[in-house]
Amino acid sequence: MSEEIPSPAPSRAQPPYVLALVVCDGAYVCPSTGKKTLLGIFSAVRSRTFPAIFPQIVIYAALTDGRGRIPIKIRITKVDNTDAGDQISDIGGEPMLETESEIVCDDPRAVGELILGMQNVTFPSSGEYRI
Repeated sequence: MSEEIPSPAPSRAQPPYVLALVVCDGAYVCPSTGKKTLLGIFSAVRSRTFPAIFPQIVIYAALTDGRGRIPIKIRITKVDNTDAGDQISDIGGEPMLETESEIVCDDPRAVGELILGMQNVTFPSSGEYRI
């Protein structure tokens, strides 16, 4: 009697481990070495008037332990501080801003880097926003 051997399940992309997530004004990649230089790193923005428009915000991410082709989605969402648990609210049912990219992880031991630039980022009102 022969037993049928099941075929292996298709490999799924494993979410990577985030080593760094940095918000800054800009990023420079050296053409000869590939090294990245982050310009104007910040963790908060301030404005006296709203809506506040920032011409450019750059997100740098360093990721490891990923496998396969992995979609990356970056969202900026306003925090709803009215709830005791500081739940993140979806402004109008959607994040305030969302951008997507992709990273390919051939070796889970390697560190992959991603630079995403967002233009004319508008913060509609004062408050806490999260990435």
